[in-house]
Amino acid sequence: LSTGYAANLAALTTLADAGTLIVSDEHTHASLIDGCRLSRAAVAVSRHNDLDHVADLLSRRDAPRAVVVAESIYSVLGDAAPVEDLIALTDEVGALLVIDEAHALGVVGPRGGGLVAAAGQSGAEHVVVTATLSKSFGAQGGAVLASSDIREHLVNTARPFIYDTGLAPAAAGAALAAIGVLAEHPELLDRVHTTATRKVPYITRRAH
Repeated sequence: LSTGYAANLAALTTLADAGTLIVSDEHTHASLIDGCRLSRAAVAVSRHNDLDHVADLLSRRDAPRAVVVAESIYSVLGDAAPVEDLIALTDEVGALLVIDEAHALGVVGPRGGGLVAAAGQSGAEHVVVTATLSKSFGAQGGAVLASSDIREHLVNTARPFIYDTGLAPAAAGAALAAIGVLAEHPELLDRVHTTATRKVPYITRRAH
């Protein structure tokens, strides 16, 4: 898709409807919030990273379908979601998990594959990963990573994909090249973490 924002809108508006309960973490990104609202589903907001609250909201649902929404690494506080536990919980209760890896891909997990990959759950049938190509990959665009059935469904019904301007080939090529660089130089992951934890002297500017 043309942006990560569009990827989140596409996933939620296509995979949830009036017969769905969405349980969304209170710290989710604005694009996920907008996707929830546009889906016409009932939305319950769970306390941040509170797995027991998510389970409780799911247990009290009347809707025949359920979707849990989270970010793997949250954009504001930079903390991680309990990804493994969310994957296990949604599998147990028959819910879909939509998890935004925008701030994790290229930064954490094996070869920068994100926290779903770190949990060994890449390709899980009930897990849908959304992503942006504009952060660690330095390009533009968004993607939804899911099973072949879900991808086919999105390609044929997701309005943010069908009716938006197509992603420019140059942007897709730049993202692909960035992924190749990361695969060839996994030490870049360590460099990111080292830089992020480096202490920088606080400098004040004297008023004139």
